[in-house]
Amino acid sequence: MLKIKDVTPGGIGHELGLQPGDTIVSLNGVKARDIIDYFFQCTGEEVTVGVKTASGRFIDFEIEKEYEEDLGLELDIPARKCHNKCIFCFIDQQPPGLRRTLYIKDDDYRLSFLEGNYITLTNLLTGDIERIIEEKLSPLYI
Repeated sequence: MLKIKDVTPGGIGHELGLQPGDTIVSLNGVKARDIIDYFFQCTGEEVTVGVKTASGRFIDFEIEKEYEEDLGLELDIPARKCHNKCIFCFIDQQPPGLRRTLYIKDDDYRLSFLEGNYITLTNLLTGDIERIIEEKLSPLYI
């Protein structure tokens, strides 16, 4: 499920009445697991979005849009954290005083695929490996 963090004024999400705090539960009838599902399922001229509102109501929206038109939603996407305690971790070797985001120890294959972040692969679950293979999520930066 994808929690909506913000809605762009004038965007499709705004026109539908979506609000921060609402949750996308499905896209084109498929459970919305993460941002990768969001990008893949929302590319096209028609998309069905299943939403659970902050008040608990479920609504399905059938949307017609331009092929690559964005829905105007900012989603809350928590990164998966690295649980390793490597003595050679480059995050631990960062000097003090840099921006806060440079000290986040993520180990998220989704961010590797989308943003080019490096991962160790040691924190992957079996389902993650199956998904990477099935959906051909490449490149991943190791």
